[in-house]
Amino acid sequence: FALSRGKGWAAAKAEPVSAHRWRAGEHGKGRVHRDRSLSRQARGRWVRRRLGRAGEYGKGRVPARLGRAGEKEETAMKGSMGIDHITLCVKNLAAAEHLFTKILGFDVIWSARDVGSELSSMDTVVVQRGNAKIALMQGNDKAVRSQINDFIVKIGQGVQHVAIEVDDIDAVCREWEAHGVKFSGPLKEGRDGFGPLKQRFTFPLFPGGGVFLELTQRQHGREQSKTFVLETVEKLYKDIERDQVQGVEQTIIDYDKILSEDLRFRRTS
Repeated sequence: FALSRGKGWAAAKAEPVSAHRWRAGEHGKGRVHRDRSLSRQARGRWVRRRLGRAGEYGKGRVPARLGRAGEKEETAMKGSMGIDHITLCVKNLAAAEHLFTKILGFDVIWSARDVGSELSSMDTVVVQRGNAKIALMQGNDKAVRSQINDFIVKIGQGVQHVAIEVDDIDAVCREWEAHGVKFSGPLKEGRDGFGPLKQRFTFPLFPGGGVFLELTQRQHGREQSKTFVLETVEKLYKDIERDQVQGVEQTIIDYDKILSEDLRFRRTS
């Protein structure tokens, strides 16, 4: 409620203040009174700023995104994130390209042939419609079975990895590694016709699975890459091929360690 300070303060009447308004002159002398009604989101932010200590937010719980001492945790992931592209392993690239371009209405924005090494390689076509990008990959067996065909044998045709676009890939890598995340190789850097491109693969998400994540950074100042770079794609391919040839069985985190240290994640027999 706002009280008018006109003549006769004692006789002032309480008047309800409508939400989301600024009202001038109600405190006298042309002062501006801001509506005290707060949205639920705004109240939540206010409470989290004020109540940072455990126990003050009901039943000992600490407000979300606050540390034990009540200080807001600064994380690299607070920046904008989104899906950059999804990559599919297919047996017949021509048929998959026909599906996406002739039936689903996508356009080809990038393609490359025989990407890999003397051991194996892949052909790839990237299609886009609106903001949705799909990378299609078909394997070429040489001295060894292509990782694409190896994925299809073990998992089947479909999603191999999901690429997440981030604002600062170096910061996100540091953050994830601090939590035990394992990457299949170092950061890859290149440049398409529009700007710099940084990419990095994780190991598969789950034991016995094949799907993994990719981190991608396209925005660098005023420059922004839009397609892909043959050099970085080939280096990423070789990271996976190296582990494939060596028989590396690795996941994005150490699940055995987590299961042994935290009772919440132990499987019941």
